[in-house]
Amino acid sequence: MQVYRPVTKPLKLLELEALLPRLHRDSEHYDYIEELLRKEHAGHQGELNLNYFFHLIEISESILLNGLRLPTSNNAFQLDALLLTPNAHYLIEAKNIKGTITFNEAKQLIRTIDGIDEVFKNPQLQVNEQVIHLKKFLHEHNFPQVPIHPIVCFTHPKAQLHVDKTHSGIVTSEQLPNLIRELSRHATKPVLKSEELRELAHTLDRHHTDYRLHFTQKYPFVSGHIRNGVWCTSCKKTMMKRDQRTWICKGCGAKDKLAHKQALIEYALIYKDYIRNSEARDFLRVQSTSTVKRLLTGLELPASGENKARVYSLRKLLLE
Repeated sequence: MQVYRPVTKPLKLLELEALLPRLHRDSEHYDYIEELLRKEHAGHQGELNLNYFFHLIEISESILLNGLRLPTSNNAFQLDALLLTPNAHYLIEAKNIKGTITFNEAKQLIRTIDGIDEVFKNPQLQVNEQVIHLKKFLHEHNFPQVPIHPIVCFTHPKAQLHVDKTHSGIVTSEQLPNLIRELSRHATKPVLKSEELRELAHTLDRHHTDYRLHFTQKYPFVSGHIRNGVWCTSCKKTMMKRDQRTWICKGCGAKDKLAHKQALIEYALIYKDYIRNSEARDFLRVQSTSTVKRLLTGLELPASGENKARVYSLRKLLLE
C-alpha cells in the first residue's frame, strides 16, 4: 500500500494549539476554545489510531489518502481516510469515541458511559453524504465511477459496539482490515488502470484545501484577550526577553537565538500569514524597529513593499 497523504495535524488543530495557551483564562471564549481543541485532538488521535490497521490489509495495489478536504459548489467536504484500489474505493469516517455505542429508532448514535446517555450525529448519514460528494467530484474530473464503500470506524480502544445487521459498515479499528478484505473479494473487476489510480490520487491531493478557523477574524474583540510575547522554548511557561541578540527566559534561564521563529508561526496561525514590522514589534514585545527588521530578514522571509508598508510573508514558516 502506498500512503499518498500521511496523517498530519490539520491546520484547524494547529490554530487552536497556538491560540489557547495565549488566551487569558478569564476570556468568555476560553471554555469554548478549550472544548474545540479537545474535540480536534480526539479526532486527530482517532486518525492516528486508524492508520496502523490500514497496513494490515495488504492489498497490493492501493493508495491511502488521509485527511482530505475537497471543494463542492458551495462549500467543502472532509474525508478522514480514503483507500483507493483499481476495483473499489473505501471511504472511512473515524470516530474516536469511548463507551457503549448504540443506535436508537430515530437513527441517532447514543454513547453510554457510567449510565449516562449522550446523543451524537449519526456517522453513517455523514459518510453516505461524503460518498455522494465524492462521486460527484470523480464525475466532474472525468474519472470512471468505481464502487465506493462507506465505512464508519470507531477507533477508541474502549469503544464497545452494540449494533444490529441493519447498521452494516460499522466496525472497530481491529475489525477494519477484515471488512475491507471481505469487500475486496467481491470486487474482482478492475475499473482503473495503475496509471489512472495514481492520477486520481494526484488529483485528489491537488484539490485538497485545509480548513482555517480564523477565530480572531470572526471575533475581532478576542484579540484583546490574547497574550503577546515569545514563549520560552524550554519550559514553555514564561515569556522570554530579548537581550544581547538572543532570547532569555527569566524563569528557567534558557537561551534561544531563534525563539522568535515559533512565535511568528503562532502569529500566522492565530491572525494571518503575513506581518508588518510594527505588528511584529507588538507581538514579539520588541521596541526596536531595526532589531525586528533583522529578526524578520534573518528568517529569509519573502517580503514586498517599502518602508512602513513592507510586508513579510509567513507562509514559509507554516510549511516547514
